[in-house]
Amino acid sequence: MPPLPLTAVFDGLPDPRRDTRNKLHRLTDLLVIATCAVIGGAESWEAIAEYGRTKESFFRRFLPLEHGIASPDTFERDRSGAIVTIDAAGCQVENARIIREQGGHYLLAVKDNQPTLRAAVEAVFERACEADFAGVRSDGHAAVEAGHGRQEERYVTVIADPEGLPGDWPDVAAVVQVNREREVGGENASTTHYYLTSYAGPAADIAGWVRGHWGIENGLHWVLDVVFREDDSRVRAGHAGANLAVLRRVAVALLKRAPGKGTTPTKRLKAGWDDDYLLQVLQGIPALVVR
Repeated sequence: MPPLPLTAVFDGLPDPRRDTRNKLHRLTDLLVIATCAVIGGAESWEAIAEYGRTKESFFRRFLPLEHGIASPDTFERDRSGAIVTIDAAGCQVENARIIREQGGHYLLAVKDNQPTLRAAVEAVFERACEADFAGVRSDGHAAVEAGHGRQEERYVTVIADPEGLPGDWPDVAAVVQVNREREVGGENASTTHYYLTSYAGPAADIAGWVRGHWGIENGLHWVLDVVFREDDSRVRAGHAGANLAVLRRVAVALLKRAPGKGTTPTKRLKAGWDDDYLLQVLQGIPALVVR
C-alpha cells in the first residue's frame, strides 16, 4: 500500500526524544497510531495502545512497526520539547510556566485581554522601528498565497531578547509580529497580531507554527469540548494532557474535512468501525500544517 499523506507529514517532524537503547519505536508510527486511535474513540493512553494492538494488521499495511505496538507509557512520553501554541484565552503566566516545566516551548497569542502585555510587546516593535532595527537581533519571513479569488500576504517579524516586558513571564526568548494583507473579491483588509514565545528560532519556523495553530484550532473549541469531552479529561500527569490535546485537535480537523454529510460524532464512530472510511479521513492531512 502506498504511504499515507499522514505519515509523510509526521516524517517531517523533529523527534524530541533522547537517543537511547530504549527508543525502539519510530515517532511517525506512534503519532499515526495515536491519531487514528483518538479519531476512533480512544480517550486514554491505555486505550490508544489497545487500539494499536487490535488493529496491528491494518497499520502494518503502511507502517513498518519493526518492534510491534508500543506500550501505553511509550505513547504518553512523545511530546517533550514540542512547541505549544495557545490563543489569547490561554495566554496566562501559569500556562507558560507549565509548558516550560514539561520541557516544551510556548507560542502565545497576545491580544487586548492582556493590555499591559500587549502594550509592552507593541513597544518593543515601535522602538525597533524607530532605530531602523539597528542593534536589534531580528528575523523575518514573508509568504504569499493565492487561489479561488483570494490573495493573502503574511509578514512575520521576530525580535529576540526583547526588553521591557512584564517580568513574570518565564523564559521569554522573542516577541513576534504577524502582519496579514488579504484581498478577496477586490476588497482589501489588513490585520496585525502579536505573539510571545520561549523559542528564538527562525521566523520561518514560527510562521509555520502560527499558521498551523489557526488551521487546526480555529473554530474547533465546541467540537473538542462536546465530541471529545476535553473538559472532562482527567489525563494530567507529565506531558499526557498536552499530548492528548494535540492529538484531539488534529483528529477534529481531519474529521471536519472527511467526506460525507454526517455530524462529527457520526464520522468519528464510522472511522472507528470502518477501516476504509478511516483511510478517507486520513487523506485530509495535506490541508493541515502539523508542528
